[in-house]
Amino acid sequence: MDKIKIVQPNNKENLKNTSDSQIQKFYTGKHIFFTGCTSFLGNSILEKILTTCTEISKIYIMIKLKNNVLIKEQLKKYFQNEIFNTLHKTNPNFIEKIVPIYGDLSKADLGLSSEDRRCLVENVNIIIHNGSIVQSKKVSYTLRINVIATQKLLELAMECSHLEAFVYVSTTFSHPYKQIIEEKFYPIAADIKIIEDVIRADEENESGITNAALRDIITDWVNLYSFSKAYAEDLVYNFGKTKSLPCVVFRPSMVACTNEKLIQSKNKNGPLMLTKAISLGYIHVSNLKKTDTMDLIPIDMTVNSLLAMIWDFVVYRKKEEPEVYNYGSTDWNPITVGSASEMIFKEIEKNPSDNILWKPYLIYVQNIYLFSILNILLNVIPGISIDLILLITKAEQPPIMRTIYKLKKHYLPFIQIFRPNQIIKTNKFKECLTRMNTTDLKEFSFNLATVNWNDSVVKLMTCCRKEMNEPITASPATKEKYRNLVKLHFIIYSLLILFLLYFFYRILSIF
Repeated sequence: MDKIKIVQPNNKENLKNTSDSQIQKFYTGKHIFFTGCTSFLGNSILEKILTTCTEISKIYIMIKLKNNVLIKEQLKKYFQNEIFNTLHKTNPNFIEKIVPIYGDLSKADLGLSSEDRRCLVENVNIIIHNGSIVQSKKVSYTLRINVIATQKLLELAMECSHLEAFVYVSTTFSHPYKQIIEEKFYPIAADIKIIEDVIRADEENESGITNAALRDIITDWVNLYSFSKAYAEDLVYNFGKTKSLPCVVFRPSMVACTNEKLIQSKNKNGPLMLTKAISLGYIHVSNLKKTDTMDLIPIDMTVNSLLAMIWDFVVYRKKEEPEVYNYGSTDWNPITVGSASEMIFKEIEKNPSDNILWKPYLIYVQNIYLFSILNILLNVIPGISIDLILLITKAEQPPIMRTIYKLKKHYLPFIQIFRPNQIIKTNKFKECLTRMNTTDLKEFSFNLATVNWNDSVVKLMTCCRKEMNEPITASPATKEKYRNLVKLHFIIYSLLILFLLYFFYRILSIF
């Protein structure tokens, strides 16, 4: 394997002083192997590379065979996604840069043909492993994709004769038991045999591994997703340390869709789904404190930070050891749950959704028992009631409980491992900014200190409206509907308060 070339200080200074993009120049002629391109983050990364780094040589994207559909048809359908609309206009010949690779992360050999494997080994400079799964019905399937596939890709990387970087896209939630997440690897007291034993036990038992057995294995990691990501990080560290493989882990926090160009229908982005549920009046109770800080990062800045990180790691690497770059907002520009909620409600008042069913509001309750009671009273019962009314009167599919179910399915794993007021250290990205020239600071902007959270929330709400196929600005009829719902809300709650006061008065009068 070629030894990584470390740029000398003089050359680095010359690179920074040039007006040309250092990062675009770095990607010129590069061959990138990319997994997880169909995810929300994956789509955005691919779109940015093809739009900005037009002189890249090839991008090999792993595609899973679906229902024997021809690979050309799958590729054509994939790039019909509306997030690539701008790309079609600015770089219409981008498809020439794409090389589809049939593969499957759940397979022992990654599902690669010998011909495709040889192509990757002989050409690839950078491997970006973004593919993963948040949850699955089978424990073994999650572990195969999140852990075993990472191991197999690292073994593939060992064979690549021109490799400059193996990039593992992890998450700051990989170690939820830590209050402060440093830019370092956290060792795991286990080996790959444990993962293989769990997979074997899960696959041999028709009903799978028991929840009790799983809890004993994952211990401090709360759920399987965070455990599997932490374990994959440990694999990356060991390969980088013992095999001298140029490995770097990218840990982003909670990515929020704040760019309407990158939004698509049926989006599963957690913050977007939660904001949508709140703005439609589906959710009214939170178990967080208004003063809790939360770590959100805009999608476009996240993509920029990843691409800048790869450049920084390869060009400015100081020692031949694996590295970790964290990317989160709490260390730069924190935002509290209360302030984010207020911004959302303010934007809702200006432009309520066409599909709003009740006045949006949130009650913050930390007591788990009181939270459970209020959740049933204010979320579940009203949701089921409104769903039944809509089902009977309009023959519509019940929207509230369906949305809450989807939110639970796709967002619950993150809620489980969310730690309020957690600090994500980002020193390496701050240092990276000092090495970027003016052109790159503009083209690959990721400085979270410059983020105006009010503007970001407005963009998030715009993405919500686009995801629901609604106009950006609410119609007069929708605004009138919202005002009527506000009136109805206060009338009902006033009557409820009066009833409770009367009820307690009657009880007290007995004594």
